[in-house]
This record gives sequence, structure tokens and C-alpha cells, in this order.
Amino acid sequence: MRGILFQYSVNQKIYWKKIITISIVFFFFLISIVPIWDHGVKKAEQNQSLESDNSGNFSMLPENFSATSLNRFQIRMEWTENDSIDWTWIEYTVSYDTTWERGEHQNVTNTTSTHFIHENLEPNTMYYYKAWSWNNTMKQWSNGTMVNATTENNSLPSIELLNPSVESLDSLDPEIQWIIKVDDADEDMISWSIVCSNNQSLHCNTPHGTTRCLTLQNLNFSTQYHIWVNATDCCETNSEQYSFTVRDIYMPTKPSSFSSETISSTAIKLYWNKGYRADETYIELNNESSWKRGNGTPVFKGEETSFVSMSLDPHTTYYFQAWSWNRTDNAYQEEYVVTESKTLNTIPEFGIPTPPDQSKTQPLTLTWMINIHDEDLDSLNWTITCNNGQWTNETNDRPGIKSIDLTDLEYNQEYTVEVKATDGIDKAQHLYSFFTKSENVLPEINEIFPKDNSEIALKDLHNITVNISDLENDSFYWNITTTPSIGTASNTTTSGIIHCPVSNPTIDQTYTWNLSIQDQSMMKWKNQSYCFTVINSSKTKNEDIDSDDLTADAGGPYEGISKTPLEFDAKNSQSEQNNITGYRWDFENDGTWDTEWMNQSTITHTYETADDYILRLQVTNEESFASDTTEVIIVEYNNPPTLTTIDDPTYTAFVNQSWTVRLRPNDLDNDQVRYKIKWSENEEESWSSYQDSGTEIEISHLWNTTGTKQVKVQVEDSNHAVSKWYTIAVVSVYKYNITQIEEELVGLFTKTTAESHETLHFNAYEDGFIPLDVKIVSVSWSFGDESTASGIQVNHSYEKGGTYTITCVSITDDNQILSIDHTISISSEASLASVVNSLPIIWIGLFAVILVFLLFFYFVMIKKQISPQKIPSFIIQRLSKIGSMISIIKEKKIGLTLKNPKNSSHNFLGENIVPAWQESSKDNKPEIKNDWDEEVYKPMTFKGTYCEIMGKKIHEENLQDQLNKLDSEINSHDKHINGSQNKDDDTYDQSLEYKNN
Repeated sequence: MRGILFQYSVNQKIYWKKIITISIVFFFFLISIVPIWDHGVKKAEQNQSLESDNSGNFSMLPENFSATSLNRFQIRMEWTENDSIDWTWIEYTVSYDTTWERGEHQNVTNTTSTHFIHENLEPNTMYYYKAWSWNNTMKQWSNGTMVNATTENNSLPSIELLNPSVESLDSLDPEIQWIIKVDDADEDMISWSIVCSNNQSLHCNTPHGTTRCLTLQNLNFSTQYHIWVNATDCCETNSEQYSFTVRDIYMPTKPSSFSSETISSTAIKLYWNKGYRADETYIELNNESSWKRGNGTPVFKGEETSFVSMSLDPHTTYYFQAWSWNRTDNAYQEEYVVTESKTLNTIPEFGIPTPPDQSKTQPLTLTWMINIHDEDLDSLNWTITCNNGQWTNETNDRPGIKSIDLTDLEYNQEYTVEVKATDGIDKAQHLYSFFTKSENVLPEINEIFPKDNSEIALKDLHNITVNISDLENDSFYWNITTTPSIGTASNTTTSGIIHCPVSNPTIDQTYTWNLSIQDQSMMKWKNQSYCFTVINSSKTKNEDIDSDDLTADAGGPYEGISKTPLEFDAKNSQSEQNNITGYRWDFENDGTWDTEWMNQSTITHTYETADDYILRLQVTNEESFASDTTEVIIVEYNNPPTLTTIDDPTYTAFVNQSWTVRLRPNDLDNDQVRYKIKWSENEEESWSSYQDSGTEIEISHLWNTTGTKQVKVQVEDSNHAVSKWYTIAVVSVYKYNITQIEEELVGLFTKTTAESHETLHFNAYEDGFIPLDVKIVSVSWSFGDESTASGIQVNHSYEKGGTYTITCVSITDDNQILSIDHTISISSEASLASVVNSLPIIWIGLFAVILVFLLFFYFVMIKKQISPQKIPSFIIQRLSKIGSMISIIKEKKIGLTLKNPKNSSHNFLGENIVPAWQESSKDNKPEIKNDWDEEVYKPMTFKGTYCEIMGKKIHEENLQDQLNKLDSEINSHDKHINGSQNKDDDTYDQSLEYKNN
């Protein structure tokens, strides 16, 4: 043999621990390659069996071999059973092959059966099958027989647009339901999607014949959008694209002919014409002349074209602005119209003073009173001044009875009293007068009954009555006697009516009665005698005599306040001859006329106490008399009730949810009170029942519509004094309770962990950001990493690990803002799932690490090379006869290489295989075999503490002895070789080339 490869290496020192370590590592390495090795063995066996296929032909082909398509994915093959056939081998291809030999295409079965179904095929594809029979006794395969079959066609999924119609895609509403029906003739499950160019989409897997709806919302007006529909069955995808345009916005025009009219001190009426395409008109008021919508006070929103704004402040200028609103597109026309009006002011009014104007014989000490009334209930500044120098005033006082105490007045003097009052806008003033009494006068007899020289019916004579007054209001003694005697009476009293009972008068008898009065301060007497005749008639002189041409009308009924002058008017009394000559009044209908005959139809009277009175009037035309009575109701001065809100009400409510507020009506007069509520301009309740003043009440209400509601309450006391309308709250009514929604969404978010670079799919409804029953108009996202998105469904991935807050802000269809935060933790390391998915890569990497580890220990830790200088020279000389050797240094390894005498090539172990000589079987001449023949020669390999040269173990411990022995063997081998070769061949005598580092 020529060209012996020689490599000599030993370990300087090997420890047992290293050997154990390498053994363990190599053990695991062998385990890891067992499947690969096993696969190689099986493949070799298969190749060996295939090679035997062609060693002979078995004549029995598979009989009646046929292929039939069952459907789109299956082909059934059948053949006839035969006792000579032990196995049937079938292969297939999709390309026709005329030179098809067994093993050249994909095997589908090797079976003892007579049929086989090939599955998982492609639709509408021709498959070629070839079958061979195997006879186990003969150990032979037959020739092949070929058939083909084509799988059935696959039907594309069909896409049908149900809504909107294809013909109406030019002008759609900004919110539309895009309804698609997807069907499949093969009845496959369909994976399909509807995607709009505004990023709204729908993805689903459904059975065939399913209809799905993508609701498109918040589309921009006058904008074109595109819809893509993809439907995929198990094999193919069908696509459709639609384009549509959203119509122009229904922008209403502003209202026209907007005007206002002041109708009272607290109300202004508005008029207008609705704008084109305006469903409703929205109006705000303000004290400023111009403002943006929403900055004023809402007063109206509705379909009407007129409205009365009430509960305004008197004498105040109000500005009203009106906008048009389209309900369909929720569009406001930003251009507005404006009007202004000023509420009226009611000038303070004065009632009748006490004592009355121009009254006489007033005492020297008195309280002068007057009622100052203001219809607007404004606060008043007033002054009462008497010309005697006394005065009184008040500022910011409420309307009512005002008084001044006058003292030290003088007898028989005229005094003037001036009253001034202002409500801050207008002022009123008036001058009144009265006369004090003369220095002490006797009591005066004002009126008697029966009258002097009168006739009186027997049935009407019960008492003799006298109205006596004392200007100084002194007490006096009086005495009445009758002749003939029918009654006597006496007493001490003050001004007023005195009575003397009469008993058993005689008809047609004339009686004289005497009246004696003694003033207690002057101790003087006043005497007076009168006479009357008793008759049997029911009509007497000066009593009512029926007359068709005379009618008395006392007016009324009247209402007044105690100690406040009240005016009565008999102007509606009539006489055909227009000759009414006198009026007289009985203020309490006690049978005594309180006034003399007077030619004026009006009179003023003051009732001192509150009560119900009957007022009697008598009129005359000198020929006859007529009387009339009416009711007079006198009450104490009544303060209107007030209203207090106990605590601040909630200014937000929700549709069909109870809203509650607590109130307390109060009445200064401690009257019972009742109330009524106006929940909105068109929703007013009736009066409640009366309850005690100061009682706390709680009222609740449900609204069934959204919007701004002004809640007003009015209070009335049991004496019918009514308060103004109190606006207790302006409530915004919404569809959704945002606070409750936020609480309900807590814990619904499940995507709390993920990996960096992982694509996350978020659905605002499904992932706990928006409740399913809440309708929204827009959605925006913030992912906590400075990234944002919009739409109900979004995708996002995080570049880095960490904890992030995902914020989803949506606007509901009732213009509320719903903001929901959820936290997600992003991991930078691969999860268990990704580790499992990457196991093939891990095994490859682990195998590479083990291989590198083994090579490291082999070449660095164990196989430390010995320099060629240590090899004895006689060995080198002997080897030089066989071939040239070159010592080289490569990658810190020192070794030897031979120059091949046949082709002069130099090779180093690990780089190239050195060609070896092999005896020729024909002419015994050496020839080169390019592939290394392991049976002829094995290269020198490391074996722990020794190396092998030509199969001989060379140990470091007895290196010299072993090399000597090896020299003899080489010499013997050399002789054997030289016996068959030409010794003079220059090819075998090459000098040693030595190179060192």
C-alpha cells in the first residue's frame, strides 16, 4: 500500500473526571441521534427492497384496478382479490409519467386489502395511480398497472348583498346596516369577513347560507367608502368589492321671522318660522347680546313655532337666540337668529290709608297705616312723612302694610302724610290728609231706629237702637225710656250701637222715647226725644217699596284685609228714570244703617277684624226704595309662602330612572300649604293636598326622554296666597348611567398578559370597554405607549415589556363620554406556547452545542498534539521511502501529511481523505480508489492515552520500544510493496519537506 496516512498524537494527561464527563455527554448525543439513525436504517432497508423489485417480474398484475372520484377530496381505488397476490403497492402522481417505475412517486398504500380511499386531495385535479402486486413466496413484484381519476369541482362561495341594494349605493345614510348573505353549494363552513375602508369590520366562521350584518356608524357625510367581502371555503376564496357614497348632511337653515313680545313683568312670548329641514328649534336666553350655543340658558327645544318664556325677572332685558336642529343627522345650524325684549315693571301701588284721606275728628294719638303693593313682589324702599315732623322708612322691604305712630297731635288741626315708594325701577308717591277732633265734644247720635216720626210695623219692632259715637272715644253713660212704657235700658259704654228691648207694643199707638247721654270726661248730659207710631202694615215709610224701575246692586262679593280700607261700589244700581237720589249702607247687616243717605255710589269702610260679613245697600229715587246684599270676606294680611331646597339636588338623571329632590315649603303666617310641580314646559302636575308649613317633602319623577329639564315648583297657602315659580333644578337627562357602567365593566377585561411583538386584537364590546346595550357614535384608543387608534375593533402590539394602561374613550349616542381603563402586562420573554412551537429549533441548537462541546474537549482538553520533532528520525526515514511527509501547523494542531506518490497531492487529516492503494484483481497493478475504503485501511485515531498507526496501538509510556517494533513491520511491509513495484521509480523517492511554525 502506498500513501500511508500517518498521524501521531497523545494526551499529556487525562483525568478520570474528564473521561466520565465526556462519556455522559456522548451518551446523550447518541440518544439524540437514535431517531435519525433508525430512520436511515429503515430507508436503507426500503432502498434494498426496491432494488430487489427489479430482480425479476411477477406476472400477476392487480386485476380490475380502477379509480373513482367520490367527491372533491377523495378517490376510491378497487381491484380484484387473487390468492397469488400477497400485497398491493400503490403510488400516485399528478403528472402523467410513461416510464414510471416503482418507487419513483409517492406511495399511498401497501396493503393486503382490495380497495383503498385516497383522501385529502385537491378539488378538480387529475390523479394518476399505479399499482404493483407482490408475491411473498416468489419474492417478486409484478409489473405495474395505471389508472386515473379526477376529483370533483369545488364551488366558490357565493356573496349576495341584501342591504343596501346595489342600485342605491350613491347616497346612503351615515349609519347603515350592511347585510351580506354568503352561501356555498358544497355546504362548506365559510370563513368570511366584511371590511370597510373606515376600519370597521366583521370576521366570522359560519355555516353556509348565513347572513351577517356589519353596522357602519359615524360615517362622514359626502364621503366615498369601500366595502370588501371575502368568503373562503375549505379550498377557495371568493371576493366582492362595493363602493358607496354617504349623502350630504341634512343641514337645516336657520329660523326666520324670529321676534319677541313682552306680555307681562315675568313673561316674554317668542314667534318664529322653522327653517328648512329643521325638525326642532332650539332656543337659549342670556343677559348678553351674543354667545355660542350652549353658553346660554336653554328655554325651549321643540317643534312648535311659538313659546312663552316665563318666570323671568321683571324690568329686565333678555336676549333670545334660536338655532335649527335636524333630528336625523343630529345637526345644528350654527347660524342663529336673535331677538330681545324687556319685561315690564309694575309701579308700586298704595291702598286706602287708615284713617282715610280727608277724615275728620281723628284722635290726637293714632297709628296711620297704608298698604303698599307691588305686583312683581319687588323689594321696596319706602318713606312715610307727616307734616308734624315725624317720619319712618325702610329699605329692601317686602310689600305690605306700612305704618307710622303719630303722637302729640293738636286739636282741630289738619295733618298731611306723604308716602313715597320705589322698587328700584319706578317710584310712586301720594299725599294724604286728616283732621284731628275739636277740643272735647259731647257724643254724637248718628242714627236711630225707629226714625223720628216714623211708622213701624209691629212685626219689625224688637229694639230701639241708637248709633252713638264720641270723637274723643270717651266712655259715656246712656239711658232710654219710653212713654207709654214698652221698654227701658241704660249702660256705660264707648262709641257704638246701643239697644233698648221693646215688649208688647200696641198697634196704632204712638210712643215717645227719651235718650239721655252723659260724657264721662265732661260730665255733661245730652238729651233727645223721638216718637214713632206702631202700625200693622209690613211696609213702612222709608222701607223698600217694590218698583219695577229701581234696582239695587251692591257689587261684590268683596275681599279685603283687616284694618285696611275696602271700597264698595253700587254703580250698577239702576233706575229707568236715571233718578237715583240716595245710597246708604249697612256694613254688617245688623239692621242699623251705618251711613246717611248720600248721592255717591262708592264708599270706603274698614273692618277691624277678619271675618265673613254681609253688606247691605239701599237706594232710593224719592218714590221707592230697593235693597241688595253681598258677601264681604275680610282676612288677616296673608304673606305668600316660600320654598327652600333642603340639599342640592342631583343635576343628572337617566331615562326611566327615578330622580329625587327634597323641599320644604314655609309660610310666615303658619298657614297650611300645598304645591304643584312642573317637570318640564309641557309636563305639569296638579295641586297636592294641604300640609303644615315647614314639613319636609320628597318628590320623585321618571323622564322617558333625554334632554334638559327645568324643574319648577309653585306653593300656595290655605288663604290662597300663591308664590312665584321656583326653579329648583335644571336636570340633564341621559340614556346611560356612566358611573354605573364603569362599575359594571370592572373585571370583564381578560387580556391582562401578553408578549412583546405579539399582535393583540381588541374589541371594545367584547373586551369590557363598552357594554353590549350601549350605542356609541365614536371610539378612540390609547395604549399607554404613545400609540392611538380608533374604531370598535383594533389591533396593537407592544415593542417592549412592561405594564401599560389601555384607555378606551367612547361617545354615546346621548353625547356622554365613557372612558374605561384596563391594565395589561407585557412580557419580554417567550411564553411556554412559543417555546413549544420553537422546539425543533431548540433541538437543532442543542445538538450544535453538544457537538461543539465534544470537539472542544477532543481537540483542546484531551488531544494535545506532539510536535513532529518528537517522532524518531528512523521512523521518518522509513516513511520517506513510502511517500513525502510535510509537517504543517493548522489551527493550533501539529500533524503530518503525506505526498501521494500517484497524484502528488498533499492532504491533511480532517481536510481531505488521502487516496489509498488497493491491489488490482486483474493485473496486480496498483490503482487509486477515490473513495476511502474502510475495509482496507482505517486512519489513525485517538484512543485515550495512545494512538494507532497502521492499526497498531502506540502508547506514550513505552514509545521507543513500540516504535522499534513498528519499524520492523514497516520494513517488512515495504519489502512486500517493493516486490511488486519498480524500485527505481522516482515517484517513490521524494525528499522530506519540513516546515515548522
